[in-house]
Formats: sequence, C-alpha cells, structure tokens
Amino acid sequence: MKKIVKKITKTFILIMLIIIAIYNITYVVLSLLKQDISFFGIRFFILESNSMKPAIEQKDVEIFKRVRENELKQNDIILYMNGENIRVGRILRINENMGKTSYIVKADNRYFYDTDQLLSQNIQGKMVRKVSNGAVFLKILRSKILTVFIFIVLLFVYKLERYKRRLKDRRKKQNEKLKQQLNSL
Repeated sequence: MKKIVKKITKTFILIMLIIIAIYNITYVVLSLLKQDISFFGIRFFILESNSMKPAIEQKDVEIFKRVRENELKQNDIILYMNGENIRVGRILRINENMGKTSYIVKADNRYFYDTDQLLSQNIQGKMVRKVSNGAVFLKILRSKILTVFIFIVLLFVYKLERYKRRLKDRRKKQNEKLKQQLNSL
C-alpha cells in the first residue's frame, strides 16, 4: 500500500511540475510575442497600480474571462486596451448610439473618467474572481528561474529513474547468471 501511495504522490508531483513548466513557457513565449496571454478565454492579471483600490489591491490576482457584449453591465470591472496600454476599470455607464455600444469606464481610485469612448472590441475580459494575496504566487509561477529549476528537477528525476532501471536490469542479469551456475552444478 505504501508503494502505491508513494508512486501516486511521485506521479502527481511530476505532473504538476510539467503543468507549471508548460504554463510558464507559454506565458514567456506569448509575452515575448506580445500576444494576449489567456488560456481558454481566461486571463490571470496582476494590477501593478493602486488605481482600483480598495476593490483590488496590488497583491491580488484578478481572473478575467472573455465575455460577449450583452454580458457586460454597469459596475462590472473590466480589462481593456487603451491604445497600447492594458487597463482595469469599472463600467460606470453604457451608451447605445446608432447600433454601437460604448462604455464610460473609470478606475475606482482616480478622479477623472477615461476620456475615450471605449468600444466592445477594446474589452479583453470581465473580472469573474479576485484571489487575495495571490500576486506573489503568480509572479513566482511566471519566473524564468522557476522554469529552469523545474527543468533541472525533471532532468534529475529522469536520470535517477534511468539509473534505477539499469541497476535493476543489472541485478536481474546477475541473478539469472547465478541461477544458471547453480543449475549447472
């Protein structure tokens, strides 16, 4: 029973390390290519300013989900593009004009509204959850040092398993030789 638990634990840890490495590599590659870093329409985001305080702190991780235009409503917190900048704000008002919908958005901790009429194509997602104090974990998860460390650990585990397999095969061959010698006597 202990062997089974040990094997399941080891397999689980290896799978988690591989998932973390894949996430990290994907994040690094997409950020280098300046692509949208979302997985299945879900985006993890760390707000680096106090613009949405007290609703969102710098140490929080926000989870945004891509939504359709009809799912947005007043007071939703959204992630949006303003030129080349990614921002977070609250929808204060929704304007309908000649079949086009525009949004008046303001960060909670700012005095002024964003002056641009924000269109739905600029919206990257709606906040569906906030993970308090999760920013440190996400920053560590995204670090390149962690990726290198994980690859070293995976390489070490692979080499160790390979060594154990060879040792087991060598013992098996020695036992077979010993049995043959005993049978020949």
